[in-house]
Amino acid sequence: MRDIASPKVKELFESYHFFLGRFEFSSEIDGVLLHRSCDDNTVLIRAAEHVVRTTEYQPPKTFDPGLAEEKIWNTGEMVHDEEGYLASKFKDKKRQVCFKFTRSQTVYDNEVRSRVQLGMKEGDISTNNILPILDHFNASRNRRYRLDVNDERFKIIHCYGGESICLSDYPYALVYPHSDEGDLYEYFYHQGVHQNIEIADISLQVARALKQMHDKNVVHRNLSMRCITMLPFDKEVQNTQRTWAVSNFSGACCNFETEYMGAIFPDGSTQFETGLLPPEMFTKVSSSEDEIYRTYWKNIEELFNVQVDRRVKEPYVDITTGCSYVIRCHYLVDEPEKIKFGELPELPYKLIQARESTDLWCLGLLLFTLCSEGRPLFPVNVKSGHLLDHHGIVNWDMDAARANIYEYVGDPVSQDLLFLLLLPFEDRNNLTMGSVIPHPYFSSNEIATAQQNHCKAQQRKCRPHAKSHKSGQCQIRRRLASGSHSTGQLLEL
Repeated sequence: MRDIASPKVKELFESYHFFLGRFEFSSEIDGVLLHRSCDDNTVLIRAAEHVVRTTEYQPPKTFDPGLAEEKIWNTGEMVHDEEGYLASKFKDKKRQVCFKFTRSQTVYDNEVRSRVQLGMKEGDISTNNILPILDHFNASRNRRYRLDVNDERFKIIHCYGGESICLSDYPYALVYPHSDEGDLYEYFYHQGVHQNIEIADISLQVARALKQMHDKNVVHRNLSMRCITMLPFDKEVQNTQRTWAVSNFSGACCNFETEYMGAIFPDGSTQFETGLLPPEMFTKVSSSEDEIYRTYWKNIEELFNVQVDRRVKEPYVDITTGCSYVIRCHYLVDEPEKIKFGELPELPYKLIQARESTDLWCLGLLLFTLCSEGRPLFPVNVKSGHLLDHHGIVNWDMDAARANIYEYVGDPVSQDLLFLLLLPFEDRNNLTMGSVIPHPYFSSNEIATAQQNHCKAQQRKCRPHAKSHKSGQCQIRRRLASGSHSTGQLLEL
């Protein structure tokens, strides 16, 4: 049908079905299943989208403007004028896309709401370092999508190895551009990033995306190598260079004022990874506070009949000190349930507002891994993203930062930026992406080389652990925080 039908017939089919003509899920392609979440709530599926486009040339006297294009839509044939010259034609463009099927309305709403707040038009494929949404479907609102995911011809997708996915289990879907290069995690561990200049280029593209988001009051909160995707090459937008885009806004915050970190949703799910949480999200509790904390979650699970992930709610006991630590989590209650159950029990800690400083911390974790040839700053489960050991994060301070950064990162300019991004909360909270981007690490290679030579000279004077280097770092931080510096001023330091 796709190969012989006219554009008008194609359009008619698509008015009834999405998966008949427009989207093609081929089980013959190895790796059609790109990713499955640990809780099985979300799957990423590779597909192909067929887009029919028409082109009308300078219309001769035979056709008024628009008539040649209208005729091709009605007949499906190339249109020629009376002298035999081509007046209008159409072509079927096939492009790779990625379907994100999810059971979670929170994931769907956050993805859509974030793009709307960023002012991104649906289907916009311009390269601005943020992955666009090409289309999205909600089974409760979209009749065509609801019919297709329950249609016997489309509902089952067979994957490599005999596995199958039932689309009717996923009431929400989002469509994104897809590149075979995959995300930064796959690119880094399969192809490798061997030069500092390439790491700096990737980091700068991510930093620019974060600045654009923060300017629109959007905080990502879950930035990692898995959330940075290579955009596919597209002649139409002249994307001739490797372009990286921030993706996966499922845990994004669109309002600094009213949203808090560590939310547990009404279904008991979380949209954060403990391995990405900044140090301020972990707090020490006394024995009496520990009892209050456990009572809170016991009441929540009984009142709302939910099961909260133990990896998130269970206190961590530091075996070196015997102290107990917990994540500053809280349960989100819908308005009807608030009225029904009244006020929730008190928590033994203050909640942390969603802030830009969270994304700065995540960028620091990302940069540390890239600059240390793949070593994560803290041990995490690569599948779930949750911490395997809390000792490092609950005891994080500048001494720990210096020890880790000096040991595993050799480039002095990279070290300097990492000290900035991985600051304790009180100092990091005063920074913005706008003040971080002018750092010499992101500058031209010549300037970065000059800064590197200067830093090396400074380090020879102040080893081990460069204690006196701290004062110079503080000057740089103060200037970055104030935004009143220039690259030249930094080089003078």
